[in-house]
Amino acid sequence: MTNKKVVLVTGASSGFGQLIAQKLAAVGYWVFGTSRKSHPASVDVEMLTLDVTSDYSVQSCIKQLLTRTNRIDLLINNAGQIHASMLEETSLEQAKEIFETNFWGVVRLTNAVLPVMRQQRSGHIINISSVAGLIGAPGQGFYSASKFALEGYSEALSVELDPFNIKVSLIEPGYFKTIRERLE
Repeated sequence: MTNKKVVLVTGASSGFGQLIAQKLAAVGYWVFGTSRKSHPASVDVEMLTLDVTSDYSVQSCIKQLLTRTNRIDLLINNAGQIHASMLEETSLEQAKEIFETNFWGVVRLTNAVLPVMRQQRSGHIINISSVAGLIGAPGQGFYSASKFALEGYSEALSVELDPFNIKVSLIEPGYFKTIRERLE
């Protein structure tokens, strides 16, 4: 065991998640990253397989993490997907898939770690939203809607968890080309 703070970063195989995980590991956190597919661990980030749209996968991932660490101090809900199409051209299945990842995935992960954080009487949950959660983006209506939902959820969660000394933060980045997007 170590006295390092334990962090779980979803969607850590590329983009913001990968950058966040690497930076936190570099400054001394015990970092676990997740990816839907098996992904090799880096020197400082241990990777776990996780599909945020699956209850079973979430429970299995958290169980693995807690077996190794016995605690979780920071959850960074970063996994997400973007979908670009006009609202009327987006099928209901596509819209549901966006919400399943961007909103319900966050709810699943948060609910899975909250019993541990409440027992610890400490923790921090950081939800990665988007500026599109503040201003509806044409051509990305359901993405925006999922991020608007995340905004309201995070605000309410923050108030509910305050008595347990569990903090909730929301990050709203604008458009940013990640390394992966630059290579494609």
